[in-house]
Amino acid sequence: MERFTKLDDFQRQAWNLLFRATIEHSSAMRTPALATMDDRGIPRVRTVVLRKSETEKRSLYYFTDIRSDKCRELKHQPRASALFWDPRRHIQLRCTGQIDIHHGDDEAAVFWRDISKHGRKAYATEHAPGTPLGQYATGLPDNWSEQDLAATESYQDNFALLVHRIESMDALHLERDGHQRAEFHWESNQWRSNWVVP
Repeated sequence: MERFTKLDDFQRQAWNLLFRATIEHSSAMRTPALATMDDRGIPRVRTVVLRKSETEKRSLYYFTDIRSDKCRELKHQPRASALFWDPRRHIQLRCTGQIDIHHGDDEAAVFWRDISKHGRKAYATEHAPGTPLGQYATGLPDNWSEQDLAATESYQDNFALLVHRIESMDALHLERDGHQRAEFHWESNQWRSNWVVP
């Protein structure tokens, strides 16, 4: 990959990679690590799936179960960071900002309508994610395999949409002739950017 000579080009490529990750299921950037903070101040990290990216709104979208630890943590501290890595282009992105939780509202409903029965399985467990079990079980209802799409509508109660409004981005490009790194911060309704030492 060619070296970046302009900050605008670097940022444009970063957002382009995020957008492409939402339509190219093989993209490594489709599954970032999302870091939150629990109420004891302990970082918690897990992999999520990037469902949508909107450059103009500085927003990244993920799905989750409203009963999950991450939702409890985000209600306590709504700021979070997502780490993306593209091994082919050697680009790492660290995206930080506030996450809004949409549950039971129109915005969440728009996404829910497009989720297949297979996708809805993640929200169909009878108990919250992380609930201890006495023995192995999927947590799904006994009649899950017999349910059609219409029968899964009630699981929308467990579905939440996370909208990550990016306030800062740290972009790193590993390159044989010298690594490149830039920081982008949203201030006064515009991006402020500068090169930094890798």
